[in-house]
Amino acid sequence: MPHEASPLKRIQWFPFRNDNAGTIPAFGVMRITGVEERHGNALYTVDKPSTTFQRLYLINGPLDVPAGGYGSGTFDVAYALCSSSASPGYGESWGAKHDEWKLFENRPGFFVLGGYTGTGDDQRALVRQQEVLKLFGTLDGSLSQGSSATMSVYFRDSSSWTDSTMNVTVNDRLLKSGATAISSGKWVAADWYGDIWVATAAECN
Repeated sequence: MPHEASPLKRIQWFPFRNDNAGTIPAFGVMRITGVEERHGNALYTVDKPSTTFQRLYLINGPLDVPAGGYGSGTFDVAYALCSSSASPGYGESWGAKHDEWKLFENRPGFFVLGGYTGTGDDQRALVRQQEVLKLFGTLDGSLSQGSSATMSVYFRDSSSWTDSTMNVTVNDRLLKSGATAISSGKWVAADWYGDIWVATAAECN
């Protein structure tokens, strides 16, 4: 019987530079801040997830990467650090959190496949990233016809909707000319179209 290669060896890896002031832990979840050319190849620049929600994140490989250092990350099925606040199980949705290298439960972005291992800060699971195309949240300011506003992204836990502490800019495509603006604090559903988030449904004023 032929020897099976490690799943990590079959992953497509992309080079990155750590622009964070601290060390990126092995299997950490990283925010992409840009792409540079290095020796004729594309190089991602990364940092910790911020208050701005991203549809895709890069996952670090099995080695720590110091500040200013270089590493390899992936968008493929891979192990990712998970918060020790819960045990990740198959079919659950986990996602990035502001100022954390780990995934947290009930957030959008990653489908848990299993492989739960480790304890404490080393807890991780095998995950498949899902490109997020729809979000729900509340407006941080009024949204008028043809304009944009900041939306606080919410996620659903076991009993209620909770503020993720992450935001996106949502653009109006609902209101007709002269219509009353959607008030701050109202619930909005937003879909990704082209390169912007667009409000596709909203709570009545």
